[in-house]
Amino acid sequence: MKWYKRAVQENNAEAKFSLGWIYLSDSKSDNDIQEGLRLMTEAAQDGNCDAQDCLGECYHYGVFLEEDESAAWHFYKKAAESGSVNSLVQLGLMCQAGEGTSHDDAAAIPYFEAAAKQGDAKGKYYLGLAYLDGQGVDVNDDKGCSLIESAAADGLELALDFLGNTYLSLGRDEESDDEKRNEYFKEAAYYLSQAAEKNDAEGQWQLGWMYIRGECFDKDEQKGREYFEKAAGQDFSPAMVALGICNEEGIGVFKNKMTAIHWYEKAAAQNNEEAIAALKRLR
Repeated sequence: MKWYKRAVQENNAEAKFSLGWIYLSDSKSDNDIQEGLRLMTEAAQDGNCDAQDCLGECYHYGVFLEEDESAAWHFYKKAAESGSVNSLVQLGLMCQAGEGTSHDDAAAIPYFEAAAKQGDAKGKYYLGLAYLDGQGVDVNDDKGCSLIESAAADGLELALDFLGNTYLSLGRDEESDDEKRNEYFKEAAYYLSQAAEKNDAEGQWQLGWMYIRGECFDKDEQKGREYFEKAAGQDFSPAMVALGICNEEGIGVFKNKMTAIHWYEKAAAQNNEEAIAALKRLR
């Protein structure tokens, strides 16, 4: 802190950003937040791309500041021009959502491409989705899959989940023969296991069901329930529903209606429709 404060007095933009980040990330009062935002704003005005990117996210998601899409777009644009890859991705997503700018799928593509060319996993992932869905570009399944696989190889959880879920759906397709089904489940397990190892809640949840159903793995209800517990510990409502089902039906644990209701209530608090329906059935 002492070094940062001394550097701030010398008008060092990097120090302003770093000290501002410390105030914001470890804020204990409104004064801390205001001081953090003041320093972050000064650093952004001095051209620090990290500060510009940070303010973009604050305005975009309403963190520390009132949500303001136009201000978010402004700071992301500044940060992208200063070299922020994250801001390039955010600008692409805002183009797709029509946030801070008019909705324009085609306008999103150059931002994703610029990020992907710099090796950014999220840039590859969202560009890949665009090619798969024909969103702003002509459909190109090969290119889309290649980009998402590259993002997964970089360890991006979104990409790992996407590929894992895709192969899982193919494996559960009744039209798949046994040989194909097993291949699909192996691929699903490969990607979802990596996601789960990164403490990704969706990966843990899906892997839990694979253990319970004996898909690729030997059937293991207790291990499946343990994965649900890990995901539920991250407030992931589908995993809470899964724990409700386990306790209601006695999967990997003795039947316990009250514990089932407990988990359904936690998921219902997040407006999970399956949990809400389960509570109506049990009450």
